[in-house]
Amino acid sequence: MNARSEMGTWISPDVAIAFDKKKKKAFVHDPVTYGFNGKKPMLAEVKVDNSKRITFGWTVKSTTSSQGQLALQMKYTATYLKKNGRFVITATPIAYPNSFRGDGKCKVSER
Repeated sequence: MNARSEMGTWISPDVAIAFDKKKKKAFVHDPVTYGFNGKKPMLAEVKVDNSKRITFGWTVKSTTSSQGQLALQMKYTATYLKKNGRFVITATPIAYPNSFRGDGKCKVSER
């Protein structure tokens, strides 16, 4: 992944998404979700699955602050373009104006 942003990034260079077509379930595993989700993959919503693309969405919630308030929520969207294998991911912090973007090629393996 090539991540781009003005202020660092919340996009990992390696992202794995396991998608069960029959159950329409997906799980995301990357250093960000691993770090904020109890060191386990995170369930992702399948937003679109058609002949051209598949899009997943999930939200990473950081730990609470010492005052008990949620410190940050990051909304992710990842799209795989089936024709050319391109993968695009965006991360948008909820209640903040900036966002982060990454893209690259996706290697698909079926089991």
